[in-house]
Amino acid sequence: MPGVRRIAPEGRGASIYSLNRALADVARESPAAAVSRFNRMARAGAKKVTPTVHTYGILIGCCCRVDRLDLGFAAFGGVIKKGFRVYAIAFTPMLKGVCAD
Repeated sequence: MPGVRRIAPEGRGASIYSLNRALADVARESPAAAVSRFNRMARAGAKKVTPTVHTYGILIGCCCRVDRLDLGFAAFGGVIKKGFRVYAIAFTPMLKGVCAD
């Protein structure tokens, strides 16, 4: 109809699975950039998308790869604080970082 403007429906946004994949891709190239992205994601999407234990596993791995075990332990504390069950996906990168140190 002429003169009628259609309004596109709002998108659902990205799922946490998609965001985790994107974060993992960034982490392969630049762990520091992945940590920055995680912080931005956590601040901006706190009401829309909640980080999972897998998200924290990616973050912990990034911190350990750049020899920042202190930040890795802080992220691991976030896993515990959020009440997530600790799976190998979050614990293994921390163990690798401690053993490498």
